[in-house]
Formats: sequence, C-alpha cells, structure tokens
Amino acid sequence: MIGPVPARVSGTVKAELLKIIDDAVAGGWSGGRACTVLGLDRQRAWRWHTRRQAGLALDDAPSGGNPIHGLLEWEETEILALFDEWSDTDRSHRKLAHRGSYEQRVWVSPSTVDRVCVASEFVSLLWVSFTPQVSLASDGGQRSALSSHTAG
Repeated sequence: MIGPVPARVSGTVKAELLKIIDDAVAGGWSGGRACTVLGLDRQRAWRWHTRRQAGLALDDAPSGGNPIHGLLEWEETEILALFDEWSDTDRSHRKLAHRGSYEQRVWVSPSTVDRVCVASEFVSLLWVSFTPQVSLASDGGQRSALSSHTAG
C-alpha cells in the first residue's frame, strides 16, 4: 500500500497495521511517529488498538440498517389508498401528497408519493408527463395547442 491509509480497510489490514505499529514501538519508535510514516491518523490507530484490546472484531459493521426517516408500512398503505380513491381527481403525485395531508391521512412529500406508486407498479398514464400538442400556424411558425391567442 502506498500513500495514506484509505477511509475503509478490512479487519486484516487493520490488524497488520497495528502489528507494524507494535513492532515499531518495540524497536524504539513512538506510536505517533509510526502512524505518521504509515500515513495513518493516530486517533484512528488508537480506536483500532482499543477494540483489539477489548477483544472486539476490527472489521467495520455493515452499513445500512433501518433509517429513522424510512417510510413506514402504514404510510405506504395510505399512499396507495389515496391513489385508488383520488387519482382520477388529483391527477399528479403533488396533488395526491397534498390531499393526504388535507385529509389528515398521511404526511409525505410528493416525491415519496411518486416513488411508492412507481414501486408498487401503480404507474399509469397519470404519471406520464404532459407534452403540449404543437401544430404549424398559418404563417409557418409553431403554435402550442395550449395558447388561447396568437401574438400580434
């Protein structure tokens, strides 16, 4: 390994680095000097050393878990119920999200409504973005079907 120690290393690499530091200290070096030469932060080496002394594994715990901001099952159920009941009236994920809070059923963002509906395969033509019809005007220019009048 060349350069500073990466942010994530395996438990075996940590054990080897601690062994190198222990050998250096036994040879008369200070722990701080050994860490500097290895490109390893002293506090990081100390945490690893403390874990090893306590008999704990040096491997990092897996990332993930249950985030506190994760969506609850009842919230997903309410979003899908809102979609069933109101998708004909409220034809967008934004309106459905607001409908949920107006009716005091579920308080989520519009993007959450969109993600839940897409994930549950409730994707319908409502979620296809609206593209205005464009036609050629009599003067050769383009005119949108949404325009109620023409300029000039």
